[in-house]
Amino acid sequence: MTKQELEAYKGKLQQLSQEYLAQIQDLEDINREETTDLLEESGDSGDEAAVLFSENIYASQIQTLHELLILIDDALKRIGAGAYGQCLDCGQVIDARRLAAIPYAQYCLQDQTKHE
Repeated sequence: MTKQELEAYKGKLQQLSQEYLAQIQDLEDINREETTDLLEESGDSGDEAAVLFSENIYASQIQTLHELLILIDDALKRIGAGAYGQCLDCGQVIDARRLAAIPYAQYCLQDQTKHE
């Protein structure tokens, strides 16, 4: 992979990281607002259950974004180490189309199916 290609992937990964961090902040703000509103209006156990359900949904979405941020950070480290674009299992080059779609991909398509 050329230095120019690596810089492009690095930029894309950094952009995704910023987008995901903003999404986490938005989800946390929305959750806080909705929870406050629901608790203020809460009148029975059904309302409390709705609050818990809503909190769980937001927590799940936030957790997923945190996991993606870890994958992005790992990919950025691999760029720095000169190992970006190589499958962590077999060491083969990850297809450029896969990296274009999922720049934080850790595995080639064949090995990814083993991890699913």
